[in-house]
Order: sequence, then C-alpha cells, then structure tokens
Amino acid sequence: MKPLIVRYSRWYFILLPLAFLAFASSPFAILHEVKQLKRWDLFGLIAFSAAALLAGWSSILVFRRKPLLILDDKGLFAEELAVGIISWLDIEQAFLHERGMRKNRVELLLRNPDVYLKQRSGIRRALGDSEFVLSLKGADTSPEKLVAHISQRLNQQSSFNN
Repeated sequence: MKPLIVRYSRWYFILLPLAFLAFASSPFAILHEVKQLKRWDLFGLIAFSAAALLAGWSSILVFRRKPLLILDDKGLFAEELAVGIISWLDIEQAFLHERGMRKNRVELLLRNPDVYLKQRSGIRRALGDSEFVLSLKGADTSPEKLVAHISQRLNQQSSFNN
C-alpha cells in the first residue's frame, strides 16, 4: 500500500510569515509613535515581541517541511507523539477525537500503551500527557481521511495475519 505522508498545509506558508511580520513590526510602530514609554506601552512591546518570537519559531518549523505524520508498511510515525514508530500490530483502532473547541484530532487506541508511554520524555510523563492523540491543525490531510487510511491499513494487517 502506498505510504501516506502528512505535511503542513500550503496556507501556513503564507499565514505564519505574515503574522511574524505584523507582530515584529508592531514594537517599532509603538516606539515611533510614543515619545515617553508608559506602563501599557511597555506591556505592548513585550507582548508583541513575544508574539513575534512565537510566530517566527512557528515559521521556522513550517519551512523545515518535516512531515507531521508518516504512515507506511512499518507503522505510524508522528514526531508529535515522541515515541518512534508505532507498529500496525500495536494499533487497535483510530477515531476522531473532538473535545470542546479542539477539532482536527485523531486518537489512537493502542494494545500496549505502557510500552510507548515509557519511551516518552520525563517532562511529557510528568505533565500527564498520556493520550495518543494526533493533532492535524494546519495539516494538508483531513482527520477523516487519516482515520480511513489507518482503518484500511488495520484491515489489511488483520487479513494478512489471518
């Protein structure tokens, strides 16, 4: 079966650099307009500078063009999960995961989640980040398409094992 590689959507390449430019130019506009900095001006400088740093870092991550997900014959690799390749034999099911305003997410139900949880960094374990949820925010593939592809792979795997 053909591998599925999920990357950032093309509109991210336009939106993030524009956000970076807007946030990065705002402190200069504040400094140009104000003769004496007041408390709110200083707060605005700090807030816009922090937003510019975040937008700049996000732009760098997007322009790296590193795939968000790779689904091939070996299994599923998601850099976001930080557990390496999850074998198809360890995945029981994939389904849409929508909580509140968090959309565009797919949850994986694993046979042996403890094996993969041990591979996670200490910080992620300390924060209680135990769900195997794939965020597709800004991805070029819809969650429905990803769930269908994973289900097809799992059906293919189960028919191969029988």
